[in-house]
Amino acid sequence: MIHKTLSHFLNRINFRITHKLIILFSLYLNKMARHTQFSRRGKGLGSF
Repeated sequence: MIHKTLSHFLNRINFRITHKLIILFSLYLNKMARHTQFSRRGKGLGSF
């Protein structure tokens, strides 16, 4: 019984951690995409 509740608790924690990691990863990807866009824009303005 205790083992069952413990595994359930661990599953909930893992789910939360993975959810947070996914959010952080998506934010990081967005930041990188923006950075590349800005650099490209800057290059375009520089060449212009």
